[in-house]
Amino acid sequence: MNANPQIPESLCFLRCPPDISAIRLCHVEHRGPGAYRRTGSAQKRSAAEPLAAISGIDPALYESAAIDGANRKDMLLHITIPRILPSVMIMLILQLASLFISNFDQVYNLYNNYVLSTGDVLSTYIYRISLGGSGTNFELSTAMNLVLNTMGLIVVLGANKFVEKLDVQGIF
Repeated sequence: MNANPQIPESLCFLRCPPDISAIRLCHVEHRGPGAYRRTGSAQKRSAAEPLAAISGIDPALYESAAIDGANRKDMLLHITIPRILPSVMIMLILQLASLFISNFDQVYNLYNNYVLSTGDVLSTYIYRISLGGSGTNFELSTAMNLVLNTMGLIVVLGANKFVEKLDVQGIF
């Protein structure tokens, strides 16, 4: 979504225009700062959880499979994956719970009146119509939050039902 063909699309996430009139060069995307933020502790945590689940598998299972003639692929398919699948599915459900969340603090701190038309997301719009500068429309913001959270609950319940169909323990 590059408005200026002289600037490559890959540079749009930098958001460093030389003057305020250049703010319309690229649509405001929140993927750049969000990707940078996720490279740290969240990335390490998401790699540590499956490793912790793998370390909880009894080594005797692998030894008995090796004695029975199983190769590493068979051990992976028949021992490792079924043992870590419950924790992976719970992590999937918890990630789907944040599907409708749009990092309010990051967006609110980065946008201003110049990028309001392209950088506004649902959570900042709800804040703006209820507590922000444009008034006190509490009824509409409450209804919008209710619909947003209901959609999140439906996604979580649907994902949990899908996980239970796979014969894996879900959240509840």
